[in-house]
Amino acid sequence: METKRVFITGVTGAIGGALASYFRERGYEVWGAVRRSADGASLPVAPARTVTIDMAGDGGFRLPERLDAVIHCAAATSERAFDSALCRQINVEGTARLAEASVRAGAKRFIYLSTMSANAGNPSDYAQTKLAAETVVLEKAGSAMEAVILRPGLVISTAPRGIFHKMRRFVEKLPVVPVIGTNANLATVSITDLCRSVESAVDAPGASGLRIDVCAAEAVSLRTIVNHLAAASGRRVCCVTVPYFAALWLAKLAKALRLPLLTEDNVYGLKYARRADTAPLKQVLGMEADKLDRTIALTLGGEGRRLR
Repeated sequence: METKRVFITGVTGAIGGALASYFRERGYEVWGAVRRSADGASLPVAPARTVTIDMAGDGGFRLPERLDAVIHCAAATSERAFDSALCRQINVEGTARLAEASVRAGAKRFIYLSTMSANAGNPSDYAQTKLAAETVVLEKAGSAMEAVILRPGLVISTAPRGIFHKMRRFVEKLPVVPVIGTNANLATVSITDLCRSVESAVDAPGASGLRIDVCAAEAVSLRTIVNHLAAASGRRVCCVTVPYFAALWLAKLAKALRLPLLTEDNVYGLKYARRADTAPLKQVLGMEADKLDRTIALTLGGEGRRLR
């Protein structure tokens, strides 16, 4: 049987790196995209080969041939300061160029990792550019290439970045934890389940053209997530609700002071979170994501004790 070949963008990031490791462990030939050639040498689990591409540039991409799937994880996020123009240049225009290059290379399927935040009601640059990129991917694929949109919920992992990491640090450091808003529609998914869903999407029949929410069927609030984190770490914390307008003001202040505490996209993502539809995840990809309590227990494992 011929080894399957996948091309993953964003392999220096938390999700892309996890996917590169996951697919290599399962015997795939993994190609990875990096921004600089030197980045490939610093990867904990290096892909078989790396290709240097600049998502913010205006040049074309040349991808390897015989790809079973292009898995696009790279994106401009609010973790680093960027303006609206750069956000669109990377998330929309860069994605369009990558999809075009994938068609030229004869890739069988293009898997785009979007986000549950990508909905019309969320005004953030990140959400709106990811939503626009979804449409671009489906249009560029056309009839020449299959395309699948995966929309992960809040990813639970041990990566030292993202809103889950920030919540872990709050639980570690503070007896009183600020909880933004009261929205109970938050969706969560472990990094392991996300990797499983991507592998299923590589060749799942009937997946092409779909936008699939990847998360547990159980919707939760931010307070619930904090309480589960506290229980896993053996700590007692008190949650204090912070209104969205106050959190947004703090995010703007943090941005002005260049503090990686909280971003406007974080606040918008919490405020405008919608309830997930997990039926396609089960029916098309043939899997169900673990609930939050099991996800935290399995993901953190012994790490929970380090927070005490």
